[in-house]
Amino acid sequence: MITTEGQMRGRLRQRALSRLAGKLPMWMSAATPVREPSHHSTRWFESGGAGLATKAGREHAAAFSLTELEDAGCDLRAKAEQGEESSGVGRGRIEYLDGLRGIAIIAVVMFHGYVAFPDTLPFGDRFAVIPLRLGWQGVQLFFLISGFVILMSLEACNDVASFVARRWLRLFPAMLICSCFILGLENIIGAGPNSPKTWINLIPGLTFLNPALIHSLTGLSIASMEGSFWSLYVEVVFYIVFGLAYFAGGRAFAVALIFAIFLCSLGLRLIFGLDLSSLGSRIAAATDWIGFIHFGWFSSGALFYLYWSHRRWPMLALAISAGLISAATARFAIPERMGLCVVVLLFATAVTIPLWQRTLSSRVLLFFGFISYPLYLVHYPIIRALLPAMAVHAPVLPSLLLPVAPIACAVVTSWAVAQFGEPLVRQAIRRIAGLRHVQKSAGAVQP
Repeated sequence: MITTEGQMRGRLRQRALSRLAGKLPMWMSAATPVREPSHHSTRWFESGGAGLATKAGREHAAAFSLTELEDAGCDLRAKAEQGEESSGVGRGRIEYLDGLRGIAIIAVVMFHGYVAFPDTLPFGDRFAVIPLRLGWQGVQLFFLISGFVILMSLEACNDVASFVARRWLRLFPAMLICSCFILGLENIIGAGPNSPKTWINLIPGLTFLNPALIHSLTGLSIASMEGSFWSLYVEVVFYIVFGLAYFAGGRAFAVALIFAIFLCSLGLRLIFGLDLSSLGSRIAAATDWIGFIHFGWFSSGALFYLYWSHRRWPMLALAISAGLISAATARFAIPERMGLCVVVLLFATAVTIPLWQRTLSSRVLLFFGFISYPLYLVHYPIIRALLPAMAVHAPVLPSLLLPVAPIACAVVTSWAVAQFGEPLVRQAIRRIAGLRHVQKSAGAVQP
């Protein structure tokens, strides 16, 4: 028996109100164990006593765990998580958000396979046309999704500690596996102009600290294992600021704060610039590399969640407005800004139009949504390593087909990480650190 979005929204609101009141309502004292097929562990699904007395209530309890309802399936199993170690597409999730993740990662991979750094591509800038050259905007789509699902996740958490634990346990396993994989690839094949990297380059990714921040704190210049990790550093800053603000002042305060931070960063950039010629410009540059300039996207995603959970049209208008302001003020040419506006409207239609939601829930997009996080981490090093070899050893292939094999290798690698590697590492971390209860009660919602 599949739960409707309205039922999920209602339960999320009820749990949030109960947490704020300091205790759960009496009807949640009835519980029945459920078996999660992904890792065969027993969880408790809390449901109304009357509902459990009926056949429909028992079927409902068997279909969904408490964690799945809390997270509504918005796992960022790349950009965003499916229970804790999901082996596939599960029930009780907002599938069209997984589909949006699929679109986002496909766009980013195509951009890096056909357009990025044309001097290093065997076919140069032949494919640097719209829409391929706008594929990098999949990152902004990921930011919108993160704003949505992180607010949803916060409403399922009781404190900052549980929120931090679930986020870290979501992000770290794939980062560990993929960083070690990239290190081996860089040293064996020599992918990229800065190869080979050493173990010291693992530090920024494994700590989720921007290399610029590490340099400012320690004086050490340590490059990331991969340049595309920059968005993970921005996401982690958002998690910290948003999580602290949420538990300090509530969701309205948290959403308003992150949008205000974005406006301050934008104002500093417009007034002082980023040329480091004055104290104001240095402060503006610092807020830029910390990631505050991207907080407008997160606030837009959070506002979209508030619309989704309450169906208040003014909230939808605010969400679209925040996203369009972020798009219109981006430091890019007009076509790129227009593309970012399309990203906002794409997300808006996803949360409002049922037909589009069904389209986004296709198996192909759900698959790419499932592997999107590890694929984001490893795709470019693999493409960078294999694409030149394809040009040398398969000269008869048309230029359009040269990136196909490297991209396919990246997809297979990412699937293996998502399907097998992440669950194994997560289980090992729980055993070593004694975090089994924390993760099982908190679940996971992805970047």
